[in-house]
Amino acid sequence: MSYCEFPVSDVLRPYIDCYWLHCLETGATGFRAQSCLPLGTVELIIQTNDHPSHHLHSNGGWEKSHRVFFAGLYDHTVTWKIAPGSVMFGIRLKPESLISLFRFPVASLINVVGDAESLLDAGIKSMGEEISNCIDAPSMIAIAEKYLLKRLNSISDNNNRFVMACRLLRAHQANLSITALSDHLSVGKRQLERIFKDQMGTGPKTYQRIVRFTCAYRDIQQGKDLAWSDLTYGNGFSDQSHFIRDFKEFTGESPTEFVARSQPFAPKQLSINSL
Repeated sequence: MSYCEFPVSDVLRPYIDCYWLHCLETGATGFRAQSCLPLGTVELIIQTNDHPSHHLHSNGGWEKSHRVFFAGLYDHTVTWKIAPGSVMFGIRLKPESLISLFRFPVASLINVVGDAESLLDAGIKSMGEEISNCIDAPSMIAIAEKYLLKRLNSISDNNNRFVMACRLLRAHQANLSITALSDHLSVGKRQLERIFKDQMGTGPKTYQRIVRFTCAYRDIQQGKDLAWSDLTYGNGFSDQSHFIRDFKEFTGESPTEFVARSQPFAPKQLSINSL
């Protein structure tokens, strides 16, 4: 199994975290299970070959994904099965980018997978077909960037409070109170709550918790030699009990169990990473 991430052009960086390419060798035996963490992003994924690439465990069974699909914003760990020979190209989107680039709210993709071709215009199908005909990542990225830049040219989100709120929470690594966030945006806390419910399908505190967890996870991922207290207070948790509670909620394990486990989790949807 191989997984690589690729950088995004400067103009798209406010909207896209990275591109990635994920392959499971043809000679692998059976489906490979992959646990995927909720790290506050949305994935636009293109299956680039004809293999039945992946299934999402949902409602007690396995749900097959579409050829081009969105893996939505999750607030819990999910499990995927990936078939031998699968090749997937992904675009990792910041959650507010759905409204900025695609004109529909994150709320429509909370804890679900959505068929991109049914959600968007014919351009997404054409992009998927072009990427499927590529033989290397740079060619796939060039097609994706052309498509995204075309969409970018038609937007204006400078005054969108939801977009601004998401960016502020990430910029401060969630070390920003909801009261301070409301004051910065010149809106009341109840209005901010309504904005998030409408756009994200959840409140600002939930997204803030996901951002905090993501920051702590990345510290662990990068192998930083930090004490649990440093991970707790350095990432905006009020105390270690809240840190452990959120870690268990998002991963199903305590931080100690998570680090000790030999099987790696993926950082959101289909990314592969070893601790």
